[in-house]
Amino acid sequence: ECKEYGIIKINPTVRIKWPPLDELMPKPLDEEILFKLKEAAKGSPRDRSLIETLHCTGVRVSELINIRQDDIWWDTREIWIRKGKGLKERNVIFTLFCKELLQKYLKSRNDNFPYLFATKSKNGLRKFTRQEIWEIIKIYCEEAGINPDGISPHSLRHSFATEMKEKGAELVFLADLLGHADANNVKLYTKVTSQRMRSEYDKYH
Repeated sequence: ECKEYGIIKINPTVRIKWPPLDELMPKPLDEEILFKLKEAAKGSPRDRSLIETLHCTGVRVSELINIRQDDIWWDTREIWIRKGKGLKERNVIFTLFCKELLQKYLKSRNDNFPYLFATKSKNGLRKFTRQEIWEIIKIYCEEAGINPDGISPHSLRHSFATEMKEKGAELVFLADLLGHADANNVKLYTKVTSQRMRSEYDKYH
C-alpha cells in the first residue's frame, strides 16, 4: 500500500525469500518419538504428567504454566483455560490415563501451592517459566537418545491436532479445543494428515 500511494518507490520485501511451504507446516512427532519421550520421563510423576497434558490437550505452553488446581474438573475431565491467546477462555479435555497421571503427581506433593505444575525456588514453590518447559522436553529427548532439534512443547500441540484430525475431528471442534477463533486456522492440519497418510501408505507399497 505504501508503494501504491507513492510513499515509497521500491517494495523492500521483493527480494525476501519465503521459506518453503514444508517449513511453514506444523511438524507433529511420530509415534516412536512420542513413546521414547514419555518413557524417558516416567520416573518423574510431575514431568510425565506434564508431557502427557501437553500432548493430550493441545494447550500452549503459556496456558499450561498458568493452570491452577481448581481449574480442573475431574468428573468431566476438563481443564478451564482462563486466559488463552487473545485472553480467550475455553475448556480442554484430557484422557482417563492423563487423569491418572495427574492425580498420581498431585498425591506426591504436600503443599498448598495453587498451580498444577510447580518447581522449587528459594522461597518454596513457584510456577514454571515457558523456557523451563522447553528445557524439560530437551532433557528427556537427550535421555531418550532423540535429536532435540525441532522438538518442542509446541510439537506436542501439533501432534495432538494432527491426531485429532486423523481420527475425524471436525475443524470447528478442533479450533475450539486449540483456542482458535477461526476454523480456517486449523486447515493446515488437514494437509499434515494427508502427508502422513501418504508416508504410511508408501511404507507398505
